[in-house]
Amino acid sequence: MDYCPPYVLPHPCPTLAGFQAWVYEAMGIPNTVIPAGSIWFTYAFDTALATVNLQLIGTAGPLYLQAVYNLGGDFLLNWAQDPTPPIPYPYDNPEQLPYLAFLRKKWNILGFTPGIVQQASDQGTAAELTLPDQYKNFTIGNVQQTKTPWGRRYLEIASSVGSLWGIS
Repeated sequence: MDYCPPYVLPHPCPTLAGFQAWVYEAMGIPNTVIPAGSIWFTYAFDTALATVNLQLIGTAGPLYLQAVYNLGGDFLLNWAQDPTPPIPYPYDNPEQLPYLAFLRKKWNILGFTPGIVQQASDQGTAAELTLPDQYKNFTIGNVQQTKTPWGRRYLEIASSVGSLWGIS
């Protein structure tokens, strides 16, 4: 399902083919790891279309397209399965993990994170970060999105449109 309402500003609309090209070029995932006909592209893209706040369509620039593709890329890394036989990640991978398994391990995508650290200390040091107010309203899904560069980029775009940005 591609979504391009008639009232979109003169910016490119997200398409499944555009998302696939973006994954290969911007994310750098080879088409041997996730082939163009893979159902994972459809799942990630359609879920991103259903999730991204439509208020982004009316913003200046192609923010809606970027939000859909970045959120879809985050979903893709969380859901897609490595091919059989697996293709190892080519760099800094002494365990020769499959491509997507390596990225999941690198960013702790499969690890449980109950929230955002606000304060940490021990006897010799202490640190406290001031959290943006949006973090207080993060869902478990939003916390998961902070683990990948593309999920963080989506959250950055989504939070730029004000208080009605899809995180409650």
